[in-house]
Amino acid sequence: MKLEHSVDIDVELDWPIAGQKIKNLRDLHGIQKLLDQGVMSLLISQRNIRPSVISTMNLLCEVVVNATNKMAVLQKCMSEIGLSFNEVAYMGYSDSDVECLKFASNSGVPADASTAAKMTDSFSCTQGGSCGAIEEFAEHIISLIEGGR
Repeated sequence: MKLEHSVDIDVELDWPIAGQKIKNLRDLHGIQKLLDQGVMSLLISQRNIRPSVISTMNLLCEVVVNATNKMAVLQKCMSEIGLSFNEVAYMGYSDSDVECLKFASNSGVPADASTAAKMTDSFSCTQGGSCGAIEEFAEHIISLIEGGR
């Protein structure tokens, strides 16, 4: 087993941390499943995350940080690769994601999303953020792709 996939449990208090790490790996597996299907993934965050933190997260996708307008970032990315909103799936959890959730042809929200995000016509995951919601939404998107073939 690779080191980044292992969890050391020394005391009983480590179990919740181990469980969280495994759930976070499920989300990474979700991104990998999308990449295996030829689906590009992009993480847009309002937070100003340091590059050193991003590199330790071993994310499998491009990351845009300190995004004050997520819709503008999404539209810029779409125009660079020639996509329309009919070809975009978007997952979001906060009020700042609502506009993107409404415009994307397929959208999803984790179980612990904000009320405004949940009110959009989105696929509602049973899992919360950092607890497998990305993998759940990825599997939903893959089933839509395979159903369209």
